[in-house]
Amino acid sequence: MAKKTGMMLDEKAFGMSAGAVFAAAALLMGGGMGMYSWGMMQWGMMSYAGPFGVILWAAEAGIIGAALGYAFAWIYNRTRA
Repeated sequence: MAKKTGMMLDEKAFGMSAGAVFAAAALLMGGGMGMYSWGMMQWGMMSYAGPFGVILWAAEAGIIGAALGYAFAWIYNRTRA
């Protein structure tokens, strides 16, 4: 059985940091996908969402990441108590 140390995670801080990481990753991926879709658009194979779509994608990823991070920290704290 694991030794309980009493260390708890701050749910709000963990959620905010996870949201920031998810949003940054989405922005980086969105920039890469923008370049890819721009190249494919020349051959008529893919449509382009534009910069507004990339920003919305990053915002959505940030919200989902914050919710998942908060849920993870909450579950972690409940199992450690």
